[in-house]
Amino acid sequence: MDFCYSINVVNNNFIDNRLNVLFSNCLFTKWSNNFWDRPRILPKPILGFIWGYPSIPILNFDWNPALLPYDISSLEVDKE
Repeated sequence: MDFCYSINVVNNNFIDNRLNVLFSNCLFTKWSNNFWDRPRILPKPILGFIWGYPSIPILNFDWNPALLPYDISSLEVDKE
């Protein structure tokens, strides 16, 4: 994600990605209830940057990561 403000990233499956998430120049992003490759009981750190000279690394956290992936096969799709 680049150049975003006040985004909520909620109830997603991040599975089998080389890099699940990287954000830059995003402020006030909230992460919650996402599944991150495996069950987690501790908060999931998420790396980001504020680009500039020098770039400043930032950590966000999913404070309540999901213990199981979401079953997206049962979601209904609006066919209109």
